[in-house]
Amino acid sequence: MLASYRGSILDILIIAANLGLDPRATGWIIAQVRDAPDERTRGVLIGILAALMFVLPAAAAVLKRRRTHARLAAQAKAEGVESIRLEPGCLFSPIVYLAVNLVLGSAIMTGLGPLLLGDEFLDSGLAFVPLILLVVVASVAQTGIVYRYFQPPEKPRRGRSQERAGIVKFLESPASELLGDACIFVTTLLFQTVWLTLASTPFTRVTGVEDVVGRLFFVIFAALLVYFPPRMLYLVEELRRPAARITLLLANAAMVYRLFMGGP
Repeated sequence: MLASYRGSILDILIIAANLGLDPRATGWIIAQVRDAPDERTRGVLIGILAALMFVLPAAAAVLKRRRTHARLAAQAKAEGVESIRLEPGCLFSPIVYLAVNLVLGSAIMTGLGPLLLGDEFLDSGLAFVPLILLVVVASVAQTGIVYRYFQPPEKPRRGRSQERAGIVKFLESPASELLGDACIFVTTLLFQTVWLTLASTPFTRVTGVEDVVGRLFFVIFAALLVYFPPRMLYLVEELRRPAARITLLLANAAMVYRLFMGGP
């Protein structure tokens, strides 16, 4: 039962961070990048963080997929319906998710490229086009892996290898789902660092209807790019419950307040 409320638990932790109960984790991450001894080190740190934000969601999707659909199948049986399917809907468009991945891929290439390939090779025209293509292909593949989470896994086929059977058995275990949850929590922490950085921008109090509309567009657009992607695997399942919508709103209340009432 607790597995269905992990997203709300994550929101509650974010609410606590926004209230200043424990901002040390995101503050520590920001400090490491800000206080880096030179631009190269700062770029490497940003590249590593972007790589984690890129890889961990795909890992979570793979680790949680079988357990999530097994839980939904059991819930459908208890409710007497044929099936309960996860539908991302327009709020979680793969186009938006792909755009986030392209930004992360570019940050990885910019931050880690000079370290792995050398400044001279990266500055050459021969390297630029292949690297851009690599970012696009990797971003599309990562998006495909994450969105495959919403499709029920195939039924086990007979005669599969012992190694594959062992992998499937692990993916069906509670340990796999817990590891996937850990990936989501770490990813959300990293995205929350970006979210709080945006929220720390000094704003003035709204002055009119046009200002309200403009800032509302900004917070929705920022949420689509920064807050929803790491929470998506939870949100799609939980938004059917009103309580989850309340914790989601409260988790973003600090950002909304600063945006409309002004202040840092």
